[in-house]
Amino acid sequence: MKKKYIPQPIDTSDIILPDKLMALAEELAKNVHEVWAKSRMEQG
Repeated sequence: MKKKYIPQPIDTSDIILPDKLMALAEELAKNVHEVWAKSRMEQG
């Protein structure tokens, strides 16, 4: 039997990053999405 996946995101609404780190976080988020999208496309 498959276990149901339940997303559990962390609340980061009260975290403030310096501009340099915010830019890095944005680039990392974009890359994570690209990796996910590529994987999904490969799965059909």
